[in-house]
Amino acid sequence: MAPETAGHLLIGMTDDWCELFSIHDFEENKERLLADARTLLARFGQHFDCYTNVTDAETTESPDLFRKSPGWFSRTEYTADYGLVVVSSEEIGVFWSLNPI
Repeated sequence: MAPETAGHLLIGMTDDWCELFSIHDFEENKERLLADARTLLARFGQHFDCYTNVTDAETTESPDLFRKSPGWFSRTEYTADYGLVVVSSEEIGVFWSLNPI
């Protein structure tokens, strides 16, 4: 998965259903959110691998994760259970969103 897609997933996890298009002020904050995601991912260096249970991110080169709720394969009993694992030669980061609804 491309680092840009990983950043989009990190931003998507800020909403319970990863439906950012429905957030009223998303467009005006989009660039700031992308910059924050890039800052977080920079921690892992220039070369890292990403893994997710979000279907669109695994099956599409550049999914539009900002325009629709993506599908995912839940790993727990929670309805909304999606996340991102980032692996570099130095460390591993696990970012997950769990919504018990």
